[in-house]
Formats: sequence, C-alpha cells, structure tokens
Amino acid sequence: MKALFNLSHNLISELPLEREFINFTGLTLDQTRFAFAFIGAVQCGFWARLIKNPTARNLFAAVSGFLLVYYPFGSHVIHGIVTSLAAYMVMWLVPRKCGTLAWLICFPYLTVLHVANASGVSWNAGDLDFTGGQMVLTLKLISMAMCFQDANSRKEEELTPYQRAHIFKRSPNLLEFLGYVFCFGNLLAGPVIEFRDYQMWVHREGPWDPKAEKKIPWTGDVKSAVRAYFTALVSMTFYLTMEKTWNFKLLATDWYKHQPLLIKLVTMQVIGTTYRTRYYFAWGLGHCSLALAGLDFWKWDPATGAGVWGRCKNAQPLKVEFCDSSRLLAGYWNTSTGIFLRR
Repeated sequence: MKALFNLSHNLISELPLEREFINFTGLTLDQTRFAFAFIGAVQCGFWARLIKNPTARNLFAAVSGFLLVYYPFGSHVIHGIVTSLAAYMVMWLVPRKCGTLAWLICFPYLTVLHVANASGVSWNAGDLDFTGGQMVLTLKLISMAMCFQDANSRKEEELTPYQRAHIFKRSPNLLEFLGYVFCFGNLLAGPVIEFRDYQMWVHREGPWDPKAEKKIPWTGDVKSAVRAYFTALVSMTFYLTMEKTWNFKLLATDWYKHQPLLIKLVTMQVIGTTYRTRYYFAWGLGHCSLALAGLDFWKWDPATGAGVWGRCKNAQPLKVEFCDSSRLLAGYWNTSTGIFLRR
C-alpha cells in the first residue's frame, strides 16, 4: 500500500534553465518546478480570458491545468484522477447522497496519502508531493458534491443564502468537471472556488454576462492581478533572503538555547514569518492567475455601486502578521478553507 501511494515518476527530464535557477536560488528541483508552474499558471489565466467559447474554455482549463500539475508532481497526479473520478461517479449515480459519499471517499484518501508520503518531513527537505494539491482537490470535490446534493435533496427555503447561490441541478459533463478540477493550475495551491462560480464564468453568465446592465471593468481585474503578483514577488524575495539564516534549524542551536525569553520569542516570530511567506507566494500567484482570467470579481458594492474584487484572495499577509486576535486571524489566513468549513 505504501509503495502504491509513494509512486513517483516524471516524463519531463531536468531542463538547463531549471539547473541554472537551482544554482542561483539554492532551491531543490521540486521547489523550482513548483515555482515555474505558478508562472505558467499566470500566463494561462491571461489566455483563458481571451477564450469565449464555453467548450474551448473548459478544454483549455482541463488540459493546461493537468500539464501544470504534472510538471512538478509527475505520476503523483494519478491520486487526483482517482478521487476525481470517484466523486464524479457518486454525483452521477447517487445525487441525493453524493456530498456525504464524497466526504467518506476524499478525506480518508487524503489522510492515507499524507501519512504514506510523510509530507511534513518531505516538505522540510525540499521534496514536494501531490499532497498539497490533493488537499485543494478534496475541498473542491466535496464542495461541488455538497452543492449538487443540496440541489437534489433539500427544498430551497431550507438552504442558506450562500447555499442557494451555489447549488446546481444539472450534472456537469466530464469536460466541465475536469475543467473545474484542474482549472489552469488551480490545484497547485488553491484557492478553492465554487463550481457554480466557475460554471458562470465559463458560460459568461451572471456578473460575467456581456449583456449585463453593469459590465465588469477589465482594469479592476488587472489591478487585482498586479497586487497579487507583487505580493508573491515580495514574499519569495523575503523567503530566499531570510531562510538561509532564519530557519527552523536555528531553534536547535546553542545560540538559541542561551538567549533570554524575549529574544527566543522574537526569533520564533521571525522564523514563522519566513516560512509563511512561502504560502503568500503560492497563494499570491494563484490569485493572480484567476484574477487575470476574470474570476476574481466578487460583487457590486450596494452602497457605492463600485466593483469589489477578492473572490480568489486566500490571505492578507500584513493583517496576518500584525493581527492581535486569534478570532480575526481565521478571516485573513487560508480564507477559502475557512469559507468551506463555515458553509
């Protein structure tokens, strides 16, 4: 069983550009490919925006997304395919219970995969596996199945406003499903987006309808993307600069052992911030990709009538680092997971 879950093979050999980048930054090959995949995802987000045909959009999202995930993770992607097809089958066969079954399939599979790959140890060594992508996929599959189950098993008046806004009654075809699952690299680090939002974007409905009374200004998408890209760039620069000295190994040194309590607490905070910037980098580029595609638009402000962006923002770094309330912190860090848990 462990050998099956540790299956690893990649048809893409190490490239000269990757070797140069590794020598320059000190990152591992896995980390380098992970970073390059995000850069590719940003470009795919831009090109996806130019595609208007729904079938072509789904096809582009599925194919580009699969390639972007295969590039760093190789054959580990098979885990995502297995759970995706299992979730798709229960949606097709048991629509009134598919959400419950998706929970029972996806979370145990994720747990076994996490344990088999010893992901925490591997990540600290610079080796990446598909467990992170499987986490995002698990939330997407369960969220999608629950929305479909709600539509087929509950009356509309029994649903919360959020649930009513995201249910869908027609089972998606396989291309729609795979387009949502892979979504030009969305599995690399998220954020989790609802299938109904993705579906409306693909078909240019709701706020994305070209015939809508108010049209989403493209300048808002660009501004959101630029801010996210800048956040990612600053975060990666901070990590590469600080991690060589301010890393978790420092906590096991004699220097740290003999420091007063205040210095120890400051050191722990700096090290924690250093490692959190890796998430800001990944989430920033993931946000940038979806913003360029046009998916980041959230709503029209009822008070001012101005557009509000941020549907795909997964963290607010400054608010996380300077937050003085653990209750508020959940709203600033990994926000898409928080929304999933509260829905």
